[in-house]
Amino acid sequence: MLFLQVIPLAAQFRDLHSDITSWMRDAEQEVQQKAVTPDQIKQRQQANLVPSTILPQHVVFKTEVNKIPNMQFLTGISCNIKSKSL
Repeated sequence: MLFLQVIPLAAQFRDLHSDITSWMRDAEQEVQQKAVTPDQIKQRQQANLVPSTILPQHVVFKTEVNKIPNMQFLTGISCNIKSKSL
């Protein structure tokens, strides 16, 4: 009699275990896809450094553009470029 009561509980446990392992596998895959690796961090840091190294090289261009008289009148665009200290 006890054996007959255990069978449905065991089947329920098996189904529940299958559902949980499937959910856990999907969750682990999702986390792995969103995880940031050390290489990705280095790439992002390098990408952020590039503008800060390029901007000082354009100081001459900025100075020349700011010297052009009536540039805003001719183009409708303000060319008063101001540099930020980096």
